[in-house]
Amino acid sequence: MQVLFERVAGLDVGKDSVTVCVRTPGARRGRHAETRTFKTTTGSLRVMRDWLTECGVTIAAMESTSTY
Repeated sequence: MQVLFERVAGLDVGKDSVTVCVRTPGARRGRHAETRTFKTTTGSLRVMRDWLTECGVTIAAMESTSTY
């Protein structure tokens, strides 16, 4: 059984910023991708959370090159 998620996000975590790509359903059975970068301050991370919620993201993958 193959599981597909319609609304997903990928997060690249750095010391000073988090770059997020959200992929959602697009026109004609395609996909829409949008990328934004957020600072790692509490206020900016809350803005990121609100954006992910607004986009309807249900699952996210996180990548980091260091321990955070």
